[in-house]
Amino acid sequence: MVNGSFDSSLIDLGTKFKEDLKSGEFNNFLFITYGIEPGLIEWFPKGSDITILTRRQEIEKIINSEYSDKVKTKILDSHAKIYLMWNQKEIRCWLGSFNFTGGGLFSNIEWCSFFTGELEAPLEKSKMEEENFNPNLTDKCEVNQILDFSSSILAKRDPQLTDNLFENSKFPLILLHSDGSNTLKKSIEKIIDDKILKEIVYITPFFSKEGIMNIIPKGINPEDVELKVLTNKPSKRNYDAGNFPRRSKIEELEEKLDNFKLLKRSSKGEGTTLPDGKEIRDGFIHMKFIGVLLESKKGEEEFHSIFTSANLSKKVWKDKFKSIEVGIWNRDPRVNKKIRTFLEKFKFCFSKFDDEDLEEIDKTLKELEVEEEKKEIWLENTFRDLLTLTKNRLKIEKSASLPKIKDLTCSVFFKNLIDKKQEKEEIVFSEGKDCYSGEMKILEEKKNLVIDFIKINFETNLVEPQKRIKQKHTKKYLENIENLKKEWDAVVIDGDPISKFEIPLEYDDSNIKNILLRKTGKSKNSKTIILEKIEKQPHFEDGLIEDKKASIKTIQGIGDVYEIEIKTNSSIKPPFDTLGFYNDCGEKIDFIGFSKKNERIFYYFYPEIQGRELTVKVEKPYKSYLNQETSKIKIPRYNANYKSKQDKIKKIELNHTLSHEKYSHIPEKLNENKFISEKSSLKINAPKKDIGNLKDAELKYYWKEDSLLYNAPQIKSIGQEFKPFNPYSKIYYRGLIQKEHSGRKVNLMTSSRSLKVKKKLIESIDIKMHNFPRELPLDKLDENSLLGFLKLGEENITYDTASGILQKKPDIIVYKNGSKLPTKNFETLNSGRVIFIPIFFRDIGRENSFIFIFKFKNDTSYTSNFAWYLKIKKYKISMNGKEKITIEDKTGGSSLPIKKNENTKEKIELKFNQELSKGESSRIKGELEEKNKIYPIDESFPKKFPIKLKKDSLLVFKSK
Repeated sequence: MVNGSFDSSLIDLGTKFKEDLKSGEFNNFLFITYGIEPGLIEWFPKGSDITILTRRQEIEKIINSEYSDKVKTKILDSHAKIYLMWNQKEIRCWLGSFNFTGGGLFSNIEWCSFFTGELEAPLEKSKMEEENFNPNLTDKCEVNQILDFSSSILAKRDPQLTDNLFENSKFPLILLHSDGSNTLKKSIEKIIDDKILKEIVYITPFFSKEGIMNIIPKGINPEDVELKVLTNKPSKRNYDAGNFPRRSKIEELEEKLDNFKLLKRSSKGEGTTLPDGKEIRDGFIHMKFIGVLLESKKGEEEFHSIFTSANLSKKVWKDKFKSIEVGIWNRDPRVNKKIRTFLEKFKFCFSKFDDEDLEEIDKTLKELEVEEEKKEIWLENTFRDLLTLTKNRLKIEKSASLPKIKDLTCSVFFKNLIDKKQEKEEIVFSEGKDCYSGEMKILEEKKNLVIDFIKINFETNLVEPQKRIKQKHTKKYLENIENLKKEWDAVVIDGDPISKFEIPLEYDDSNIKNILLRKTGKSKNSKTIILEKIEKQPHFEDGLIEDKKASIKTIQGIGDVYEIEIKTNSSIKPPFDTLGFYNDCGEKIDFIGFSKKNERIFYYFYPEIQGRELTVKVEKPYKSYLNQETSKIKIPRYNANYKSKQDKIKKIELNHTLSHEKYSHIPEKLNENKFISEKSSLKINAPKKDIGNLKDAELKYYWKEDSLLYNAPQIKSIGQEFKPFNPYSKIYYRGLIQKEHSGRKVNLMTSSRSLKVKKKLIESIDIKMHNFPRELPLDKLDENSLLGFLKLGEENITYDTASGILQKKPDIIVYKNGSKLPTKNFETLNSGRVIFIPIFFRDIGRENSFIFIFKFKNDTSYTSNFAWYLKIKKYKISMNGKEKITIEDKTGGSSLPIKKNENTKEKIELKFNQELSKGESSRIKGELEEKNKIYPIDESFPKKFPIKLKKDSLLVFKSK
């Protein structure tokens, strides 16, 4: 895939990638990868700034190579493969299934995709590590998504742009990921939507029974889906124990899933030649691809494709992936048609596993298990096992599995779940007999914090990794103790360190459960380990809900309502919308109001819930940290005094207007539009209808951004502006009628309205004052006399080039003083497009407001039929007595004097917001000889104008 276009021609990946690195065209590199061969570092141009994010074991390879001083490294538990390379003007982004290794580049069968974009501003790695990094730096949306996600990894933040595009756009290429919101997992459900899932084809080298069951969304009967897995035939060279199922598991799948088919790569010849004669590598299939076939309600087939780094194994396709994965979801039907055609050809290279194959699989996997005598132990795993967290302390247990360490320091990084801000606390350790211990204060001082990750620094002479001998192999190793001495410096047996390999006689090798082998260096080295994805948060152990009760309350002017009081954990300060209420059918019950006091939240409901049992669920952003906490509450029965006032409140509607001073005379129709441009200021207005005897109540509103990740509601006063910044997001607002009750303010909620935020596509427009004659016969003018034009040509529109998707020019709609101008279209021989807005004598002496609306037809994420960007220009046309006419915008401008007409005594001067160029002035020819008649003015007009103008209109001249 090249810049979004699927290319089914089989490229020489290694040669192309190597050319990009060695070309010298790029001097900045950021690589995120699972595997690396240090020798390939020599491909980078000398003097380049190179950063590689990968696993610790890969970093150890770099450190121990001759290239250690040429690259910067950062530890990242990632299975994703993202390769960024750029200079001052251009960036190229590679994604794929390939590691930065010889096998990945030159021998395996992989998928790859690269996108190239022009940089609007210099890209700095240090900026990418900032929380407020703006990824919209290029003219390619695909590149901007990759920048957003790469930055989110560096800055430990959520990929806002990428998530919003996934949730609220129709853009053809969407970057998927397994971090945070886990759009990779959600993508299958989103693809299916309300359609029927017919088939999933998964090409992958590694899979498991659990992975296959996890890929099918909940609520879909696996027996109704045809599931095909295309893979390799396992070999000792490319497989480890555990990443391919035994025969018994495969037979279980075939028994459970009637339509499950497991296909292997055919032998040479059949497995390397496509039906059209094209040859493919006879290498290990390392690519991961998902094809999803659907049937619409109309019975039409629909095909979607996902290229990913994720295998179909046990550790992935859960709600929480163990490591970072990425993918590209292609939803362009034309591209998917090509991909499906290629997939059907590729299937010819596969055949079904027969009995002989299945027997060979078991034999190979059994041999792999026998050969897997030692397991690598890295310090991240050791520290994670020895770490204990409480509300106010962090402890690291001393253990024989932990080597000798010195100068231990620790930094704990916190994330606020509500405002997304990060906090950091340095832990000072004291060394005790059994552990290292340090005080952690911030969790008791601040609310809504979670431990995001822990950074531990120390010195040690350990050479990683340590190796653990499995129990069934311990006897073999102890019998060959002399061989161990040659490679290892120390041994730990069942937790006891043994110096110099002098094994005491009391050790009976039949009872030994664990042997740990360790190698040390001559000098101590500084090491840093990072512990991420801290699942057990110590201050959340008691849950969020501490107590609850339900009762009936009477609110003045409203009537009887049910009040559910929730007492929350004092370590958490949850907003009101983080708890949900559900009936016994699983349907959500909306509350009509809320109130807060200290650790208590009060929710108000219609009396109809009486006698029911409701389930209270902890929702975003806490539920993943609280193991989907729920609590039951029984609602008592009362003789409630129900009043219709509650329904009236719910029907109250607030409305919004574009709130900038320049947006005057905006028609109601535009304010009712459900789409706005990013960074547009909105003002929420009070309802038009009186709210009756609730006049004593205070009226406010709240707004929030609805996205995959939680955003807290923002409460504001009526008339107060807010400005949504994130494009492709969805926002909604609703009124809050605040009534005093029991010493608290109860917020009763009105109906809600929603808006979708679209990308700003136009930076500015430049309106020209055009063809005003040098002489005006004032004694011959009436209100319908034409004075001149406002001109807007395509060359006067400055597009936001970073959007990168302006495939078609927009239609332009103009409102003058709140009324839409009727459009008159004309074809000319000129290239491009020009619009003219006539200015009449009647416009003198009044302020004229022009709203220019650009309506894009492309139904993509950046542009849609409703993605209107509003830009306004104001011109003031006034007349001072009978001596001069002034045409200006509100900021004034330059002027062009007009000669005195011999037929009139008045002296006239036109004042422009911009000076006319010499060329434009010279084109002004002709004059207004009689009212309502227009003579040819310049090349933009036809030779004979077909109409007489009296009414306001928009004249659009397009090339034939």
